[in-house]
Amino acid sequence: MSALLVRQLLRLGPTRVSRLGQVRFKSSAQKMEQVEVDEPNVQKQLGRIQMDMIRKAEDANKSRAARHVKYRKKDWYIGGICFAIAITIYSYTIYAIKQEKFLDDFEVPIPLPEQQAKELRGDK
Repeated sequence: MSALLVRQLLRLGPTRVSRLGQVRFKSSAQKMEQVEVDEPNVQKQLGRIQMDMIRKAEDANKSRAARHVKYRKKDWYIGGICFAIAITIYSYTIYAIKQEKFLDDFEVPIPLPEQQAKELRGDK
């Protein structure tokens, strides 16, 4: 490692360096715990206003999830149509090439007499 990189790493403090030299900071924040809001004692602790806000957030999340499912279905339909079009074009191209017979009627041109004489002598 270069001296500049080493100095920067020493100055940063609590960090971890990955294999590729990327610096990742250690998180000192505590993780939030999941609170079960369906329990009656938790609902009493939170109060009516906070429970209304929780229900509002849950409803918004439910509608967002429903939209996501709709868009995911739409994406699958569009992807399927694009795939079908690509396979159709490929299949038609292979079919069309198999029908072409323009090379079957192709005759090798008769060489000029000068070229025949050179070939007989072995000159190139």
